[in-house]
Amino acid sequence: MEISRVLCGLDKFKEGFKAIERSQLRVEEGEHVEIVRQKIRVWSDKLWNVCDMMFAVLYMIGLALRLQEPTMLTGRVIYCVDIVYWYLRILEILSANKYLGPLVMMMGKMIKNMAYFVVLLLVVLMAFGVCRQSILFPNEDPHWRLARHIFYQLSGK
Repeated sequence: MEISRVLCGLDKFKEGFKAIERSQLRVEEGEHVEIVRQKIRVWSDKLWNVCDMMFAVLYMIGLALRLQEPTMLTGRVIYCVDIVYWYLRILEILSANKYLGPLVMMMGKMIKNMAYFVVLLLVVLMAFGVCRQSILFPNEDPHWRLARHIFYQLSGK
């Protein structure tokens, strides 16, 4: 009888110990979840990280659409948008390079300075193109494709 009481006491002790162990695991799991949440918050504070994730998902969507015959064109457009982002991202990464960084910065400043000249060029080109289109094709119905003809006139086609 004494032995059964001792064994029963040991069983209760084991159950209590297991309950304490389970509660500690829950606390540790909760701490791990909180640590992961904190890391995600820190990671998502940088806009480049969020954009990288978004465009990686966009690439996967484009790939899935590209593999199907009816949506191949849509997948190709998504690829084009995605590659523009990745080119800009590479420029951002190269700006930290010791040798290429200053070159990237100089190119960025030159593009900002050239923007004024490009706007002036577009205004002059638009004025010339509208006159040219109205003289050559006086009876053409108005459509947004006319703007394409105005800007492609320099290619000689």
